[in-house]
Amino acid sequence: MVYQWKAGSRKSGDATAVGQELERLGEAIDAPIVVEKARNKKSVLHSYFEWDDSAAAEEYRLVQDRELIRSLVVVVENKKQPDEPITIRAYEHVSMGDDASPKMAYIPITKVLCDDDLREQVITRLYNTIVEAEETTKKYEHLIGSLGRVRGKLAEARLELAVS
Repeated sequence: MVYQWKAGSRKSGDATAVGQELERLGEAIDAPIVVEKARNKKSVLHSYFEWDDSAAAEEYRLVQDRELIRSLVVVVENKKQPDEPITIRAYEHVSMGDDASPKMAYIPITKVLCDDDLREQVITRLYNTIVEAEETTKKYEHLIGSLGRVRGKLAEARLELAVS
């Protein structure tokens, strides 16, 4: 099998070597199995992990922070159906800097919705998510025929979003 890094991935190195190493771990692998294999300094997987425990602990706290912020939602009034409130993220991850020095930050949704540039960033991310979902459904359409209809609905949504 030929392996490559996903488009946009920050990973580098020999993707095929990594894929083959994972293949050798069996058909059903999970994180503890992979990490255990990667502990060996001779493993091709070793360099993809942080082995300094202090640095790894700090990075894990940052992961927990992002998960905490992304998990928080606010309840807003549904003007079309008042008896069915809507929950949306309390914070959105957006760029606050300029193109020369972008600074990513979590901003309250109330501020994002009132700022044209920030709102456009969220809409662009949604648009890109729809495009990715279209690509995924196209890849699996030959296995699950109904995905063709799903892809059509996604295309309609993408076009509607682009018009907005």
